[in-house]
Amino acid sequence: MEQSFRPGTGAEPTSTIEISMSCKNLLDKDFFSRSDPMCVV
Repeated sequence: MEQSFRPGTGAEPTSTIEISMSCKNLLDKDFFSRSDPMCVV
């Protein structure tokens, strides 16, 4: 029997992970200050 997903009913997280990212040669597209790059996961 397949159970439907119900938002807000999940269990507490039990694992911690660490994600590291790096970038090189990013374009500076900000005119007045340094760019503020961001990464969306």
